Amino acid sequence: MTEPVDDRDVGLISKVIKEEIQSAKCVRCIWSDKKVTEKNLNIDHVLPFAIWRNNDLWNLIPVDKGINSKKSDKIPTPELVINRRESIKEIWGLIREKAPVVFDQSIETGLIGSKVSEHQFFDKAIESLADKCQFLIEKRGLPHWEYQ
Repeated sequence: MTEPVDDRDVGLISKVIKEEIQSAKCVRCIWSDKKVTEKNLNIDHVLPFAIWRNNDLWNLIPVDKGINSKKSDKIPTPELVINRRESIKEIWGLIREKAPVVFDQSIETGLIGSKVSEHQFFDKAIESLADKCQFLIEKRGLPHWEYQ
């Protein structure tokens, strides 16, 4: 058994995203598609830390500060996750490139539950994330969030 996670550790993701920004690559807010700079960068826990206590790499994404404050500790709707899947998969690909073993293990244990083919890896993870969001909203009654 390990100790429960008490800290919101976003260090690795922040480093990776800041390196992308500094190399003049365009980083976009996962939820709004707004350009993210070092000045307006926040790292969002897709499934809020206050609810899920999860710092897995798949659960951490770059967002605009203003958008993150509006989302707060709400659960993104499954529809939003599905609609933003290409943006999520793009950032997951970048993170996976920097930390492949840790990222793959976090997806397998936190989302998909087992190994799947490379072709299905991200799609299965997005589907599972949307399912988790739906469960938390419908079965646990947690507040949902839809970017407007």
